Amino acid sequence: MQQEDAVGLVCSILNPVSDKAALVETLGQLSAEDWRMLHEVAFKHGLHLLLYHRLKEAGLLMVMPESCREYLREHFLAVTARNMKILHHAGKILQVLRNHGVEVIVLKGLYLVENIYPSIGLRVFGDVDLLLRRADVDGGLELLRSLGYQLSTWYDPQDPNRDIKHLPPLIKEDAPMVELHWNILEEDAPFDIRIDDLWSRAQPVKVAGVDVLAPGIEDLILHLAIHASYQHGFRGGIRPLYDIAAVLQKWQGQVQWDQLALTAREWGTERVLWLTLSLVTEVTGAEVPTDFLRGLVAEAVDPCIIQDARELLFASEGAATLTPDLAALQRLRNPVAKVRLVLSRIFLPRRLMAMQYNVDPRSLKVYGYYAVRLRDLLRLHGRSGWGMLRGDEAVLAGVDREETNGRLGEWMERGK
Repeated sequence: MQQEDAVGLVCSILNPVSDKAALVETLGQLSAEDWRMLHEVAFKHGLHLLLYHRLKEAGLLMVMPESCREYLREHFLAVTARNMKILHHAGKILQVLRNHGVEVIVLKGLYLVENIYPSIGLRVFGDVDLLLRRADVDGGLELLRSLGYQLSTWYDPQDPNRDIKHLPPLIKEDAPMVELHWNILEEDAPFDIRIDDLWSRAQPVKVAGVDVLAPGIEDLILHLAIHASYQHGFRGGIRPLYDIAAVLQKWQGQVQWDQLALTAREWGTERVLWLTLSLVTEVTGAEVPTDFLRGLVAEAVDPCIIQDARELLFASEGAATLTPDLAALQRLRNPVAKVRLVLSRIFLPRRLMAMQYNVDPRSLKVYGYYAVRLRDLLRLHGRSGWGMLRGDEAVLAGVDREETNGRLGEWMERGK
């Protein structure tokens, strides 16, 4: 079985309308090597827990080889235990914020794991992402400090911070990392996230036993779409699409498609939403009204756009992971331009160095960290840089992937 066939079979198994009898016949014909490939692909895309649940729900677990079955079962139990621990810590944080009158919107995994998925063991998450009103962020920081959390790096509340959307991660020994957001996208991003409107549409929910808020259904779908496609360029694989599919299934018949389209237009994210939902329908089988998708983007979409997105989504293991700057370095032909790019990545502005190395940007010490910066860049990216010089296939494939991601990002931004 080829990797692409294994991906297709995993998606077919997870599709709730797939014919059970046909699945039984197909799965019964798989060899041990086929199961190994299926298992490997499911893990790569973060779908192994959903695969285990779906086969168990359909009464098909016994078709799977015992070693795979037991491994998935043990992993499911381990993730369940880990998520219970994270929710325990999250509950303490949310209760303290609530006791002090700080309203919170819970984001991403913290909301999905309890309120969207049928079991808390079906979705891996690690960070506790909380959205606070901008005026409440510094007070929220002090409340978390009272619980023993500390900022992981330098932060100045007077700094404009237009290239970030949350405080530096808050850390505490033997506890999950916490991110206090004031926005869901960087404020200098080329979209108009109307955060006040998102607050006005928030819905009451319980998370870890505490009364909090969650994004409205339409805002949740749009946020997940932005996070999967624009922010992460589909690097998360297929699983983020299943987050959206799970939301659509949970709230089937309750999605206000007109409101979702209106919000996407107000935010300038119509193309982001169109591309993401087009892939959700294709990959997961989730239903999205055709008229809704057609109305999001007025002009005909170049077929290369959806093909580029598929390439990123199903990226093979053979390509190296590169930063956009490394990919840009490979494309540049002018030696002077190359030198300028390298120097710009070494000699970051002092504020960025402060965030990177937890040092006050007003201190002379910050200048000593530029040597550390050079060392870190060589350690992290030296091998890839050498690979580009030698024409290494994996590195060049990584360059192609970053170029594809850049083209998609530019196309999505042009909707604004």
